[in-house]
Amino acid sequence: VYIGSLGNNPHSLLERIATPAAVIRAATGMRGDGMDFTLSPTWEGLANALPNARDIHLPELTHFMPMQDPALIAGYIAGEGMAD
Repeated sequence: VYIGSLGNNPHSLLERIATPAAVIRAATGMRGDGMDFTLSPTWEGLANALPNARDIHLPELTHFMPMQDPALIAGYIAGEGMAD
C-alpha cells in the first residue's frame, strides 16, 4: 500500500499473529488516482490470512469511515457488533 513497504513482504508472517483482529474495509475496486480515498486499499484476503481475524466489509463507507460513522467504528473497536 505504501511506497516504504515495497521492500518487505510480510505475508509469510501473518499466520504467526494470534491476536484477535477485526479487519474493517471500505468499498473495494480500482482507485481513480493516488489521492482517491473513496475505496479501500486493504487486501481482501487479509482477514483470511490471519488465524484469528474477522473480515468486516462496509461497502457503503469510504477510507474515511471513522469520520463517516464514528459510533459504528467505535463499537467495533470496543468489541461491540462483533457477533453480527
